[in-house]
Order: sequence, then structure tokens, then C-alpha cells
Amino acid sequence: LKDAPYDRNFSGYCNDNSIYDEHLEDQLNSLDESYLPDFDDNFPHLPTIKDQDSDTQRIWIFDFIASIVSNPKAVFAFNIPEWLMNMKDLKKIFDFTAKELKEIEHRYKEQCPTLYETGLQSDTTAMLLL
Repeated sequence: LKDAPYDRNFSGYCNDNSIYDEHLEDQLNSLDESYLPDFDDNFPHLPTIKDQDSDTQRIWIFDFIASIVSNPKAVFAFNIPEWLMNMKDLKKIFDFTAKELKEIEHRYKEQCPTLYETGLQSDTTAMLLL
């Protein structure tokens, strides 16, 4: 989950089961012999698979972990709201005047001073999207 604190469930599970970096590929050779898909009983499944049987969920988790191992910098897609798919509506989000930007900046500086001071003041895109 984006921006969620890392709780070390996966690395803790790997350490507890003596699965170290050099053993990771062995764990990804065979789904039937892999312990990796079993590390979290509450794995955050995509909505389309959360109601599937445990074998299907296990395959999905195995494939998900394998994709991360093969490409640690992978970016995972998420569902973009339908209204954002329309370029006309998207343009509205970024169509603003300098005066409006100053008003937004003032509002965040006043209402969220800590967030503002830690970098929001220089990130106009984030300011507009918030």
C-alpha cells in the first residue's frame, strides 16, 4: 500500500523460515514448494481476486512476489477514476491562475503548516491535487 509504513511482515517471515536473498530464486522455482505465498493471511488482494479460492489467491501472491523480485523498481497500476480518463476534465484540474495558486498556497500554509513546510510549498502539482 502506497505510503503505508513497512511492517516487516515479509522480511520477518523470510528470516523465520531461513529464506535469505540467495534462497529467494529457489522459492520462486515452484509454486508447490514455495513458502512465500503463505507469509500473510491478510494479504491485500486486488478486489477482483479477494473472493477467489485459496489456490487462486496463492498463485496470484506467488506471481506478485515473483514480479517484484524480477523487477524491484516495478510500478504497479491502479484504477484511475473514469472522470480522469477524459482529457477535458483532466485539463480542468491543471487550469488555474497565478492568483488561484497563491490562494491554495495560503490555505495549505495556514491549515497544514507542518506539511507545507516539509516541501509542499515547492510542489505545486501536489498542492493542486490535494
